[in-house]
Amino acid sequence: MQMTAESREAALQRRSVEFVMLAITPSRMRGFDVVGPYVRAPSALLTLAGSEPLTKKSDLDGKVVCSPDSSFSEALVKTSGAELERRASVGDCVNALLDKGSDVAAVLSDALTLYEYARVNSRVTVTGQSVIPGYENHGFAMLKGQRQKCVLIKKSIMDYIDDMQWAEDISVLPQVFREDDWKKYRPTDEQINELSCRETPGR
Repeated sequence: MQMTAESREAALQRRSVEFVMLAITPSRMRGFDVVGPYVRAPSALLTLAGSEPLTKKSDLDGKVVCSPDSSFSEALVKTSGAELERRASVGDCVNALLDKGSDVAAVLSDALTLYEYARVNSRVTVTGQSVIPGYENHGFAMLKGQRQKCVLIKKSIMDYIDDMQWAEDISVLPQVFREDDWKKYRPTDEQINELSCRETPGR
């Protein structure tokens, strides 16, 4: 079963799970104890295989781009001539892209998420890495009132990223090494401190 960000939050609130993996946002920092990021993923676009690569913002002019609500979709509207179509999840956007009766020409999300869709479906391909500004910070969320646990997890994430294991783990994503600069996915201690175990972003 595909889980949306909303369904993960709901599972956490029902106490069905102890932690969930989510993009870190200011609203989630206010609603949960959030820790991370363990990886930072730049924006990218998913298109049908064989279509023209999207390498600059003007390539999006007049095109319908599908995206769930995110900072990426806000930046798309501000920085390009694309028409934004919102769907509940990235999966819904991918289905629209694959639908021959749809006007959707591309899906906007973070690169790691889109690389996974391209890995399992040869009909789509990733393009337009970082054409739309911003990063999605992937981290963990837990119910409020667990700051001590949050701080311990933060230290574990920092130790993990400082260790060679982080680079080894991300190397299993060949697209990151082949098509991107993998080092830009690696968060710094400062970025982790800014977003972890706080009500709002800050150092």
